[in-house]
Amino acid sequence: MPTIGIFVNLQKDRYLDVTRQLVDELTHQQADFYLETSIAAALQIPEFGMEEEELYRNCQVLMALGGDGTILGVARRAAPIGIPIAGINLGRMGFLTEIEIGDLKKVVRQILAGRYEVEHRMMLAAKVTGPNRPEPLEIQCAMNDLMVTRHSVNRMLRVVLEANNGLLDRFSGDGVVIASPTGSTGYSLSAGGPIVDPLLPCMVVTPICAHTLHSRSMVLSRDEEIRIRAARPEEAMLLMVDGQESYAIFPGDEIAVARSPYEALFLRLQARDFYSLVRNKLWEWSQ
Repeated sequence: MPTIGIFVNLQKDRYLDVTRQLVDELTHQQADFYLETSIAAALQIPEFGMEEEELYRNCQVLMALGGDGTILGVARRAAPIGIPIAGINLGRMGFLTEIEIGDLKKVVRQILAGRYEVEHRMMLAAKVTGPNRPEPLEIQCAMNDLMVTRHSVNRMLRVVLEANNGLLDRFSGDGVVIASPTGSTGYSLSAGGPIVDPLLPCMVVTPICAHTLHSRSMVLSRDEEIRIRAARPEEAMLLMVDGQESYAIFPGDEIAVARSPYEALFLRLQARDFYSLVRNKLWEWSQ
């Protein structure tokens, strides 16, 4: 049986009720499992606690309790190590968290018996270079998207986009989001981008509030390298990773976005039906 590492979003499971259910079932099945040290202490089982870094090093399967945001953070850390993730949905969207609370017992037995498939999801990487940067800023893993936006809120950003074969677009607006296939249902969708199958090998480039009639979302091959810079060399920008991490982009910097060398691994416990999921979630959003 695999050793299971458990990550908990305390904002979603404040009183650890769902975490206790999971721990009780794992204990009943005599499984090897560990939680973050503080969570194990709160549950009064400190012997099952590990520091976060140790969980990634010593576990073969990760279970994340929370919403899609919880999965994004765990996926960025787990991908370079190659550990698969199972998401337990305590959030609202649930695109990445497949498991519902009522299915916990059944799911635990499936995982311990090895009755699952591993789905590989493409991720993005970015490299930032510039005359005012002593060494490049490298981001190895973005699960959903990389967003480049204006640093100053009181003026539009003039963006220049280039790809392998030359100029893609030049426009004024709030910025641009480069989404992975998985991230096409995130910020890119809100900015007018298309929904693409998460297993499709591509990148989605979507302008944010472009002040032009011609700038539209584009779907590019995963083999492209997309280069982003401000048209005004003196302009600073901001780079956001999955909406969770932010980096200052100095005047004169260029951001190169490409396919990450790493993939996120997700446990699939039932037949995949992405289109039903999208249909149901879009209906929920409209309520």
